[in-house]
Amino acid sequence: MISPTRILDEETAVRLRIAVARLSRRLRPTSAGQAAGLTPTRASVLLTIVRQGQIGLSALALAENLNPTMLDRKSTRLNSSH
Repeated sequence: MISPTRILDEETAVRLRIAVARLSRRLRPTSAGQAAGLTPTRASVLLTIVRQGQIGLSALALAENLNPTMLDRKSTRLNSSH
């Protein structure tokens, strides 16, 4: 049985990861990435796909804490630039 403290620590870690990801998206735009049309959100989504492998849009939206509709639009743009 997992102790309540352990569950709280895991939940805190998940919330912290999401907060750091959001902050990172806002702070790390680079001129090379922008010139390539790679926004921080697109870069983050691509990195999640690389780490997770095959992943559905709903799972990806959940992992990235994004609105599924917005993610669908982003994936269409990423696909069209491929």
